[in-house]
Amino acid sequence: MHHQKHTIIDYVWRTVRHSKAMGKAFFVTPFFLFLVLPMLTLWVYFQSLGQYGTTAQGEHDIFLLYQHTIPFFSIYWPLLAKKNLWEQPGSEVFHACHDPLNIRDEVVYFLMYSSLMLLFFLFLSLWFDWAILEGLRLVCINFFLFSLQRFLFALLGSAVICFILCFLLCTQFQMWYRAFPNWMLYYPLTSYDQLKGYLVFILVALLLEGLRYCLPIAHTRGKFPV
Repeated sequence: MHHQKHTIIDYVWRTVRHSKAMGKAFFVTPFFLFLVLPMLTLWVYFQSLGQYGTTAQGEHDIFLLYQHTIPFFSIYWPLLAKKNLWEQPGSEVFHACHDPLNIRDEVVYFLMYSSLMLLFFLFLSLWFDWAILEGLRLVCINFFLFSLQRFLFALLGSAVICFILCFLLCTQFQMWYRAFPNWMLYYPLTSYDQLKGYLVFILVALLLEGLRYCLPIAHTRGKFPV
């Protein structure tokens, strides 16, 4: 069978098409990163400053805030795209005429979110020394969640259930941060060498991708993307 080769322009157009299918919900992520999160940052900072009277406590509370909120949005775009394109009535007919959402499209959304997130932390580094390291650390965690949602979707076939399970898992990791010290930090990293400890998230993510391809249900259902 002949496979058509796609150029960068093709993938850009595919991303635009899938993004348009999300409607206004597509803008939730940039709205959160560049409006809601900065407002929360200022609110948490000044609340801590007024309560404790020190900037150090405010900075610490901001550091914890980002760990509680940012990872969840790394799976928002891929799951929303799959919900719109695979779970709506008539999706089989749509995908019979169009290229389906596949791993390349999902990777584009992951890279888009990671780029926006790192841009946010780059701006934040003007005030906080730990910002760049924390941004890179969260990329590793986000990659794990990205592969986890792909594995769960192939297994369960529901974007909503995948998001709920990922949310519950992250919440448990945060609650039991002593058992999962690399997930939730009480103090920021101080050197790039410490990022080596987060390669485990990338390795587990790659393992989940391998397991996903071994799932018979991911192939027999037919309509789910590879």
